[in-house]
Amino acid sequence: MNKIILLFLLPVSLLLNVEWERVAIDKKVSVLLPKPIEKLNVDGKDAWYGEIDSAGKCMVMITDMGKMGMDSKTLAEELKRKEFYGKLKNGLALGSNGKPRNGQITTFKGYHAYKIDITMEEEEGTFDTKLLNFFIGAKMYTFSVISQKGTTHSSAEAKLISSIIIK
Repeated sequence: MNKIILLFLLPVSLLLNVEWERVAIDKKVSVLLPKPIEKLNVDGKDAWYGEIDSAGKCMVMITDMGKMGMDSKTLAEELKRKEFYGKLKNGLALGSNGKPRNGQITTFKGYHAYKIDITMEEEEGTFDTKLLNFFIGAKMYTFSVISQKGTTHSSAEAKLISSIIIK
């Protein structure tokens, strides 16, 4: 019985050892990320990256759809079409060189959202990525938890997602 309790408490205790810091992604959105936080430019998009442990990372990225020729009005119309999410799923998988495992059209805090899991094969190994994408205006906000195959970071994922503040 004690071993079972230990198995449930271990992920929580590991999460408590990680320091998290609030980052303003832009004027509208902020989130907690594990420290140290590194700001990156990924294919011309702002991104923030923090390491949970040696087998897990959190990443946040903003895609300005306006720079891709899609204003907020056009994006709002596209978000009503199921086909848009199929294209998004394929684009995310292609961009990450991964294979989508599932996708779910949903909402997040009142905004159109899309959740997807992707398995990626990299030189360093195989990784499972859980993504939450939501849309405000002409921007897509992507929140990812990347875990080495065989590990999970569900506590970190819950903390990341629950810490999102939208003004």
